[in-house]
Amino acid sequence: MKILRKFIILSAVLFWPSFAAAQQAWIDVISVKSSTGGVQGNDVFGPRIEFDRATGAIYPSDRLMLCADVNCKVSDSTMTFAIDQLDFEIFKFTSGGNPYDPASTPPIRTISIYAVGDCVCPTASSNCTTTPPEKCATWDGSYNLNGLFGKTNGEYGFRATVKTNYVSNQAGNISIQQTSAFPGQNQKPIVVDVTNIHVYRATPTVVGKITGVAAQPYNILYRLSKGATVNISLHDTGDTTFTSPFRNIVNNLPRIGEGVPDGTLTNGDFWDGRDNQGRVVPKGVYLGRIEAYSTDEYGLDTAYPATFYMELDPLQITDVAIKPLGQSATDSALISFMLTEAATVYLDIYPPNTSFGNINCSTSSDGCTPSASRIKRIIEEKNGRTTVNMYWDGKDESGVMQCDGNYVFAISAVLPSGATQVWTSKLSVGTIPISRGLPLAFLSPSSTVIGSTPSAAGLDPFYFRYSLYRPGNVTLNIRDMSGNLIRQLVNESRSSGITNVETWDGKRDNGYWVSSGTYRADLIVTDPYTCPSAQSSTHTVTFLADLFRIVDAKTIPLIGDATGMAGIQFEFSQAMWADINIYNQDVIINPSNWPWESGMPTPIYKVSNVYPGRNKITEYWDGRDESGYMVADGRYPFTLVAHSTAPGSGAPSMYATDKIYGYVDVARGKIIFAGFDVIPNIPQTYNSSDVVKLPPYEIDYTLTRQSSVTIQIMTLDASPVVKANVINGQIRDANVLNRDFWDGKRDDGSYITPGPYNVRIVARDISTKMVAVTTVQMTIDVFPLRIYDVSIAPLTLENPAVISYQVSEPMKVVTKIYKPGTTFDSFGNAVPPESSSLVKRIVGVRPARTQINEYWDGTDLTLNRVPDGNYVFKVYASTDTNAIDSVTGNYSAGAPLADDVIVSNLPVVKTAVGDLCDEFEKQTFFKPNPYVGTNGKFVIYVPSLGNVSLKIYNLAGDRVYSKDFTGLAGDSYVNCTGVCGPNDGFVWDKKNSAGKQVASGVYIAVLRYEATGGAKDICQIRKKILIP
Repeated sequence: MKILRKFIILSAVLFWPSFAAAQQAWIDVISVKSSTGGVQGNDVFGPRIEFDRATGAIYPSDRLMLCADVNCKVSDSTMTFAIDQLDFEIFKFTSGGNPYDPASTPPIRTISIYAVGDCVCPTASSNCTTTPPEKCATWDGSYNLNGLFGKTNGEYGFRATVKTNYVSNQAGNISIQQTSAFPGQNQKPIVVDVTNIHVYRATPTVVGKITGVAAQPYNILYRLSKGATVNISLHDTGDTTFTSPFRNIVNNLPRIGEGVPDGTLTNGDFWDGRDNQGRVVPKGVYLGRIEAYSTDEYGLDTAYPATFYMELDPLQITDVAIKPLGQSATDSALISFMLTEAATVYLDIYPPNTSFGNINCSTSSDGCTPSASRIKRIIEEKNGRTTVNMYWDGKDESGVMQCDGNYVFAISAVLPSGATQVWTSKLSVGTIPISRGLPLAFLSPSSTVIGSTPSAAGLDPFYFRYSLYRPGNVTLNIRDMSGNLIRQLVNESRSSGITNVETWDGKRDNGYWVSSGTYRADLIVTDPYTCPSAQSSTHTVTFLADLFRIVDAKTIPLIGDATGMAGIQFEFSQAMWADINIYNQDVIINPSNWPWESGMPTPIYKVSNVYPGRNKITEYWDGRDESGYMVADGRYPFTLVAHSTAPGSGAPSMYATDKIYGYVDVARGKIIFAGFDVIPNIPQTYNSSDVVKLPPYEIDYTLTRQSSVTIQIMTLDASPVVKANVINGQIRDANVLNRDFWDGKRDDGSYITPGPYNVRIVARDISTKMVAVTTVQMTIDVFPLRIYDVSIAPLTLENPAVISYQVSEPMKVVTKIYKPGTTFDSFGNAVPPESSSLVKRIVGVRPARTQINEYWDGTDLTLNRVPDGNYVFKVYASTDTNAIDSVTGNYSAGAPLADDVIVSNLPVVKTAVGDLCDEFEKQTFFKPNPYVGTNGKFVIYVPSLGNVSLKIYNLAGDRVYSKDFTGLAGDSYVNCTGVCGPNDGFVWDKKNSAGKQVASGVYIAVLRYEATGGAKDICQIRKKILIP
């Protein structure tokens, strides 16, 4: 047989080099034998353990022997050494397991043999065996499974390791370790195929969320090495022979195995705490027994039974919690708990400080020797395994309310068990408070508060707010600090859960006000929800009463306005009579003389009146004394004294406790113009964008106080002259926009001379004792008589000429039309005189500020049509119709004429020209061309009224000459004399603008025509001129 070996030499410390590595020890043979010694390693099925218990069979049986032969060698026949230890490491095969690799086949059990034997060799350097040579260890297939030894089925192997650590005089320290493994070559693994019970336990159900207790059912968990028939029975601990079970949980029923090779299937059964008759067993410790057996080809295999203990207390109370009986009238004390089984529960209530002789009693609390009599018992049926509640209303068996205190409760429970009962094994005892406390939640007095500078408290109505935890009868008394009853406000029942409010008006029972001071409120509550000895309770608060106050006193100064008012503002806490006195500025108010009813000088102004309370009052003063005269600016002292009753009424009078005095300021100052403006009338225009300013002039101003006002129109001279009085000494109000108007005339009704003027306003105080004068003025341009909004339309074949205008006032207007080229001298006379230049006149009275159109049909005074041309017209007017002759249109010397005399041109264009530019180009030329000599002419045709410009350039683009011709008549030629014709024209003498002769060459003449009549054409042509 070939033996697998593995040598491990840990260390060898030698005294002589010749002995190095000469000592050896190894396992020569490794095998498995039956208990009788037969070698089983080469069995066709491998070595086997087939039974959990010893059966008497030779093989296979309940165990095997693991054997190893140890050989050795020495270098000197005189030397021996001992083999110290032989270890057998048993492992279970799993997929890919290597017998020599503990990492892949970790040991599940190790069996060690010590003092194995001595190595004695008669011949040096030869193999020999130890004495004795073979060493064996017995193994029954068991190993540690979760803390308990058991057996699991499968295939196993083992490693045998020989160890020595020996010190000799010849070789020194000899340390040898060598390992061999089974199965080796031609060997089969060990097979374990038994019926075994292992990894078993019994665990109770935990009941309770806060304090868990062990209760039924018990879960019985176990694993079988293979499928088997199982019995589980329960016994009293005195049944040591297990012959009298009181409960058979499993009776010859099949149960599964855990699975091979490394299964973990677990069987589970349970016990509900009852016997075979279904009765709940009493508390105690009980013994459980699991038996299992199976049969295979080797016969019946009966497992060793497994036993375990179970501690049962079937009826327990846990998770006990309480809620005290609180303040509410509907409140109840609450005790919550959890039962392990549904049962009848006894809740017994005892007086405070009750104790028991022994609470570990299996009965109700009566049997546990209480030190006091029970005052209440409550019996209810309750479910198990859920939180249940029991309530106590704080009353005894007779329904009498109990006083506040820590009462003792005792809970016990009982459930039937056949003809007997099972009680809880102990009382659940604790305290449950009754803590109703006083019925009053709070009592809070408050008074009315008014004002802000300062605020005043202690005013009626007074509010007494309180809240009751439970309904009760309430009495509220108001007393002074000596205990005398002032007023009983209420003696009635009041509800709980809301804020109750009682109100006091600050008066006694006789209706009179109380004086200022400190008072107390006594609230007496009778509580029907507590024990009789504690039903009445009194709560007292103190508060301040100060009923007559003056707050928010301040003054309003009189500023700026003659009609303005000073004011004294205040607010009374009650309706009161008041005296307000205003004194001269030199009076000093002494607060120690309050209430200032004697020894005071005569006031300049006084008011005595009754004023309502709780309202903002303003007593106005117009700044006048008792005689109605305005007082001078300054600070005027005042006093304000208020009391509860009218003088002479006979009722007790109470003065307001506030001393109100101060100053009223009068600061009118000068009259101020808050605004001032003069706005002319702007008429509507139709033909012009010019702004024309005309009368009437609107004079706007605002005064800071009512005044007497005078408005004058004055010259700008160093010594101004009044030209007009708009108003004189009229009364105007303050702080409003005053409007007065001036028509542009003098006081006599005549129009003022055009020019700049000052508009002056003088404002004076109205009072005879005060004279303040303020003046403002503004300069304006005054032109009352205007001819404006002038426009013309030329006379054409289709339409007459139109002169359009407006006049500022109704006036007699003269329109005269003169021949073209007429001018006027500095006196306005026509040049040539009208006798030879006047063509037409139009005279008439025209309305003001409306569009006026004067039409001319193009005929002269003899009604003959005039030729085309740029005629001159003149318009003038006067408001005096007699100053202008209605026939000639001439005005008399010194006549008031309008400020405007209009002189302008009026085109007459009757010639029919279809295309002005075409006509201009065809009939405009230069001759002679080429230009020989010095009399060359530009023949320039003007097809319609307009202007012509002439510019001559050389070929370099330099302008050498220019000439403008303006105001040309239509259908004519430039520089025509007499009858205009083609021979007329403008002579260019070959000179430039500087008067020098130009050089020979080609020149470009640019002629531009702009029509200024009805047509607005612009035409431009070029003519080349060759100068040889």
